[in-house]
Amino acid sequence: MDYLICDADWKIQELSLDLHDLLSEEIQPRLNGDIRNVLPELIGLEELMITIIQGECSHFEIEGIQRASRYFDLSLMPYPQATIPQLLVMVCDTTEKMILKQELGQVAKEAELALYRLSRAKSYIDQVMQVISDVLIVTNTAGRMKYVNKATEELFGWTAAELLHQPLTILFADFPRVITGQKARSEFPAWLLGRDVEVICVTRRGERLMVAFSCTQLRMGHSVAPEYVCVGRDVTLRKRTEARMVRQSQHDRLLGEITRNIRQSLELDQVLQTTVQMVQQLLHCDRVFILKAENHIQGKVLHMACLDCQDNYIGHRYRLHWHNSHLTLQALHCDDLAPPIPWEEQDLIFTLFNQSQFWGSLVIQRSSSPWTSEELYLLRQLADQVSIAIDQAELYRQLQQANEALQAQADSDALTQLANRRAFEAHLRREWQLAIRESTSLSIIFADVDYFKAYNDYYGHPEGDRCLVKIAHMLRKSVQRPADVVARYGGEEFIVLLPNTQKEGLMHLMENIRQAISNLQIPHVRSPITDHVTLSLGGATEQPKPYSDSQALILHADQALYAAKSHGRNCAVLWSSIC
Repeated sequence: MDYLICDADWKIQELSLDLHDLLSEEIQPRLNGDIRNVLPELIGLEELMITIIQGECSHFEIEGIQRASRYFDLSLMPYPQATIPQLLVMVCDTTEKMILKQELGQVAKEAELALYRLSRAKSYIDQVMQVISDVLIVTNTAGRMKYVNKATEELFGWTAAELLHQPLTILFADFPRVITGQKARSEFPAWLLGRDVEVICVTRRGERLMVAFSCTQLRMGHSVAPEYVCVGRDVTLRKRTEARMVRQSQHDRLLGEITRNIRQSLELDQVLQTTVQMVQQLLHCDRVFILKAENHIQGKVLHMACLDCQDNYIGHRYRLHWHNSHLTLQALHCDDLAPPIPWEEQDLIFTLFNQSQFWGSLVIQRSSSPWTSEELYLLRQLADQVSIAIDQAELYRQLQQANEALQAQADSDALTQLANRRAFEAHLRREWQLAIRESTSLSIIFADVDYFKAYNDYYGHPEGDRCLVKIAHMLRKSVQRPADVVARYGGEEFIVLLPNTQKEGLMHLMENIRQAISNLQIPHVRSPITDHVTLSLGGATEQPKPYSDSQALILHADQALYAAKSHGRNCAVLWSSIC
């Protein structure tokens, strides 16, 4: 099974080695060449191929393509292993199948013609059928066998007497699955007619065979019920050969996937774990593990894959012993639980680097067979790619830290260091969906500093900022659950998000917050209600429902705050008490 992989610009990114033998000499594929030049049958199908690459269409086939005396089919599908959208084109050589189809069709036509001409002379029909080396079966309208030739007996191990009057489907191993939904089980299986069908059959001894059938209807006249002629050929060996080719193709692709995964992934642990597993499975190694150096003389095993894991080295520390630039490992005396690593002369250790500095080692042990030059070359390439992955992971970690710092700045209020309005709305969307899934309540508190404009006018804006910082600190101190969010909503207005909070708890918390701010005794000589800074609070509780809007909850809390101000300020009002 050959293949090509191309990108959305139709440039060939990868192809199997044997593909050149299948195509004509005039058209030969090459990397970065346009796939449409290699397979002109794809011209005009660009829109369809785009839908396949984007995952909107999972599969498309083009059958019966001919190059000189060769035939092949194309299967188009998205390539799942790629990090960017790519198209996988599987090329299946169907030359033998087409020849078989022509031969079976010719045999079926000859048999139909013979049956028609010799319908009045059964002895002649028997003579024709018995000399055919392929399976030949004649059934009635109900699908019961009327005649089987000698080849049928030899292939399936049943005698003609045992098969006669039995349904044709007695030979099919998977017939119950194939006819699911068919209305009349007693009729001839119509899915056999008009096309070549490969069916899994079972012999009398229980052996499973793949048989290619070609069936046609035979009419003797208008007054005579039709009969069916089925010609079959054992294609088990061919199918097994095709399966081996597919496995070989998968093996070749696996080699490429190891390199691509190492090169493209930013998750270093995943890259290292995938590397040791694939190398162990691909090369049938006894043990493969990755050791990270903690310093120049000591290292720790991070990942391991083995054929028979009697000893587990993961997490243990070993002494790095260098001799003539060759590294071996010895268990540290301080780590009594560390199992010793047996060393053989053919064991391989590849040094890994991070930005040209020694990072660790890829250790590979295999005692079953010596290493080939191709395997050693592959492992050196893999070690280089792992070093590249280590460099990428370190750069990604640094970038992630910088992004997290920027995100924290973007989500924080510069003055109070509380969450800003943007961050609060993001928290609200997440908690709203969570409350819908878990059928829990969600509460909001709006808090507003009473007569804060008068405070700013009298004490000045710097003192006003210090007042807001003190209030923000007290709000954060009063709300202690990890999921609760305190944010500065704007100016002197604060908002608190309280997941899984009922009305009783909400009212109790609002009163505690109001009293805590009052206890700060921040002077406010311009306040008409008291001589210190106070808060007005409005709260609302709701159990979110599917398709409901979180803005309604904010509106209710805002209405409750307005009611608190209308009632003289320095108080807390619950929305349910005013509606």
